[in-house]
Amino acid sequence: MVNKNESVSSYELLWKAAFEQVDAWAEKLNQSDELFLNTTKQFVENMRRSQENGHAITEQFKRELLEWEKYAREELLMATTTIQQFFPITSYEEINQVFDDIQNKTTYLLTTPIRTLMNGQALDKYIDTVEQCISFRKKSREDYVENLKSITNVLYENQKLFVDQLDKQVKSALFPFQQYIKNVTEPTKS
Repeated sequence: MVNKNESVSSYELLWKAAFEQVDAWAEKLNQSDELFLNTTKQFVENMRRSQENGHAITEQFKRELLEWEKYAREELLMATTTIQQFFPITSYEEINQVFDDIQNKTTYLLTTPIRTLMNGQALDKYIDTVEQCISFRKKSREDYVENLKSITNVLYENQKLFVDQLDKQVKSALFPFQQYIKNVTEPTKS
């Protein structure tokens, strides 16, 4: 935007500072996005580490649930021994099989939310989603800055032409003798 051979005017410095502010804004937001992504990755890593604890807790819960249901089943069978003929299923093996089915289905339903949380695919999907969101934001921000600079560059060039034209007119009106001084000094230089 500014040639190094020419002297830099305050007008050009003003535009340069404005563009630098836009670049600094974009860079700050890029750093914020990177910080968010790193924090998300640390969160997911902590979740993966705690999955081992979650599996241990789930297994302990499952064992306690099975133990409790086994105790409840034995109590029921002992209490219903005298009225065994009223049950449609007469053998204790068949009754145990029904209770085992109920117990397995109950255990599966109770541990489903924990298994869902401990699924590693959900954590990977979360990181992918965050990365895609940040990538989209960064691309949109870069496009915005590029479009802003191209549009304002046209404005800058038009204003520069206007300022240069005005500068020439003001110099020729206020300093008409400067042309004669330049002409006089030029032959003495040669």
